[in-house]
Amino acid sequence: MVMSKKFYQTEEFLKLQSKWYQKLEKEGHEDIEAIDPNTGDPYPVMTTTRGCYNSSSDVLRKYSASKERYFELARAHYWVMEGTNEELEAFRLYAHLGMRVAAIQRAMGLSYAKLKKLIKAQEDVFLPQT
Repeated sequence: MVMSKKFYQTEEFLKLQSKWYQKLEKEGHEDIEAIDPNTGDPYPVMTTTRGCYNSSSDVLRKYSASKERYFELARAHYWVMEGTNEELEAFRLYAHLGMRVAAIQRAMGLSYAKLKKLIKAQEDVFLPQT
C-alpha cells in the first residue's frame, strides 16, 4: 500500500515554501511557528504560556514538560516575590503572560541585562536546588 504525502510534504510545495521563506527572511520576518524539519508539521506549543526560559527571541519554542513545569513554578513564585513595582511587572509579564525578554524590553523600556539579572535572581529562589 502506497501512502500519499500530505500536500506540504510534496516537492513542489517545499520548493515554493523555501522560495517564500527566503524572501521573508530578507525582509526581516521571523516566523512564529516552529516547524519540525523531518515532518513539516508544526511543533506543539506550550499550553499555558508562550515563553521559553529567558531567551531574547520572540519566536515560539518547542513544547516540553520541563518548560511547562518551569513556568508553573515561576507563576507560583510571582505571588510571593518581593521587589519594586517595575520588577514585579516585568516578572509578571514573563511568568504569567509568557512574554519573552525582548518583548518585555520593548514594552517596558528596560535593558536586556537588567531583565536577565532579575529573572536569574528569581530563578535562584523558585527553582529547586540540585
